[in-house]
Amino acid sequence: MLNFLARCLLVASWIVALVLTALTVESRSSALPLTSDETIAVREWPGDRSTVDLRRDISAFAVTHNVVVGQIEPAVQDNRGARVIHITGPGADEIIARQPRVDFGDSMRTGFAAMTGIEHHSPVGDWLVLGRQEATPALADVLRSMGAEVESETLPRWPSPRRPEPSEMVTGLMLASVAAALVISRTRRHAISRLHGGSVLGAALKEVVPLGAVWFASGVLTLAAGGLWAVLTQEGVGLWEWLAHAGALGMIFLGFAASGALLTLGAVWSVELVRALKGELPARGIIVASWLMRAGAVVLALGALNQCLSLATASANRNQSLETMRAVPGAHLLLMGGAYSNEAQNAMGKVMGPWLQQQARAGRLLLADPVDGDSGSFLFINQRYLDANPIRLSDGRDARDVVDPQGVTVLIPENRWEERETILPEAREQAEFKAGDQRGFPMGSFMMPSGVELPLFGIPSEVAGGGSGEPETTRIQDAIVLVTPPELFTDHVSAVSRGRALLFDSDALVQQVEADPRLAGYVTSITPVETRAAHQAADALTQLRIAVFEAAVAFVIALVAGLSLAVSHGKLRGQRIFVRHLHGGNPLASYRLLLALEVVLALGVLVWIPWQILQLRSEHDAMLAMGGGLGAAPGLRAVDLLPGLLVVLVVSGGMCGTLCWVHQRIIKMGISEA
Repeated sequence: MLNFLARCLLVASWIVALVLTALTVESRSSALPLTSDETIAVREWPGDRSTVDLRRDISAFAVTHNVVVGQIEPAVQDNRGARVIHITGPGADEIIARQPRVDFGDSMRTGFAAMTGIEHHSPVGDWLVLGRQEATPALADVLRSMGAEVESETLPRWPSPRRPEPSEMVTGLMLASVAAALVISRTRRHAISRLHGGSVLGAALKEVVPLGAVWFASGVLTLAAGGLWAVLTQEGVGLWEWLAHAGALGMIFLGFAASGALLTLGAVWSVELVRALKGELPARGIIVASWLMRAGAVVLALGALNQCLSLATASANRNQSLETMRAVPGAHLLLMGGAYSNEAQNAMGKVMGPWLQQQARAGRLLLADPVDGDSGSFLFINQRYLDANPIRLSDGRDARDVVDPQGVTVLIPENRWEERETILPEAREQAEFKAGDQRGFPMGSFMMPSGVELPLFGIPSEVAGGGSGEPETTRIQDAIVLVTPPELFTDHVSAVSRGRALLFDSDALVQQVEADPRLAGYVTSITPVETRAAHQAADALTQLRIAVFEAAVAFVIALVAGLSLAVSHGKLRGQRIFVRHLHGGNPLASYRLLLALEVVLALGVLVWIPWQILQLRSEHDAMLAMGGGLGAAPGLRAVDLLPGLLVVLVVSGGMCGTLCWVHQRIIKMGISEA
């Protein structure tokens, strides 16, 4: 049975290797087409130089070096899932006509177009060489000679030495445990071999060679099946990279299995021959091995459980975001890029600010921008927001009926109304900041019911791609609402970049972007926000399922290792435990070492999360002392202790229960033999 299980797991490990490495290669392909190994990132470009002259020089370079040079631009309508490479050089026309596949997987689609179509666009962005990769440094030199600030980045295509990922560790530990159990099941066989003069080297070969043969045969079959799939569905793109990564990971899995078998064999071989012939297990060796495996599995289980809780929260937020997005059909998320310095961002603001202001005046922009203040949370909204989500005042009126088109209208929750003398000065200060320090505009205040939960009509920062570190929230309760006209809100660039403003009428927006090279240089995507939110919700659910699987396997390994530890201790100390029982000794004294170690392990698990939070708080205080504004200090919540508590209950509780069962069995067997 164990032999069959080991064979099945080796086959399964190859399937796991193919799946995990497919994700690795797909991620590499999404970052850079697999036809190239290095990108040249243009971070800055002097505005006084002609882009037409630059592209003419690049075309001459491509002809001289007999290569195809391209600038990568994200597809405006789906920058996360599509891109266009504008190319020039010998063979460029053929590539454009043929549109060859250069991507592995389905997360990215790459198209090709002539570089002449973007001759007036900024060269800021990623460049690459299709063909001879040795020409890439020369291309970087040409760009530098034209005044561009250039950075080069090499993305490894082939596997390299690295630390195994948690999912790989879990799979490896499972293989090691099964291989160890397989060797233990053959304890008497190894003893007979020793009796007839067998060597430990011969026994090792007998254990490892069959594993290696099954590993090799199953690897050949699974890799061949994977290769056939890549040829049929991916046109062979990324085939060899994928198989190389899968083969390397398969060798790591074999290493885990072989290590488990050889370490256990060493322990088996150390048992006295007479005891080994009786089939007695090397309990001391098994105890040590069980503790090592158990400690690793507990760490993995704790980490995986933390990840599960985090991903579960993220998945719930993604789903909530998706439901919110469905309430504003036709809303689009606009992403901006091409600005890598303060000067470039200022230049982007001068272009994008007036354009976004224009969209707001035309009613194409929905604003929901939350701001934390001394008086609580402030929420900046506009008329388009109220059209999508009407707000009722405490007297029953629609807030749209009292909005001042020339000033700022403040809506204060009823439970905060008595504090309005404090709230309104801060509200004015916040509004003046968003208005570019304009002053003297009228400001009226009205009362709205308490407990009102308002949708932000945005999506969490990770979904927006802003990377701002803002909390993943899609709704806000009891916020102080500031309704502002477009003329009194000049911070649209910041709101859009953080996913706090949505745009409508995408066809008109795309036409404006394509007609203006300045806008095209900064707008990287105008994507339906519901589509983006749906993709992110699906991705979060997939990640959650993987994390749950990893946590379950880690829990099983930790639990099985604990059971093995308890049984091994009973076999090693069974006679002594029975004698102590006959003399009326305390049963716990027979297990005090195990129980003491278990208490240490449990305390270590329970203290781990609070210790991490204290570390984060210490880092927060240190940064705050240096003048960094990081918001509220991390605090310890009761829910933060839940992962550690679950690990202790399952793992330690399982072993203690097994010790009770082992103790009763030892007493029962001792009495029957007597």
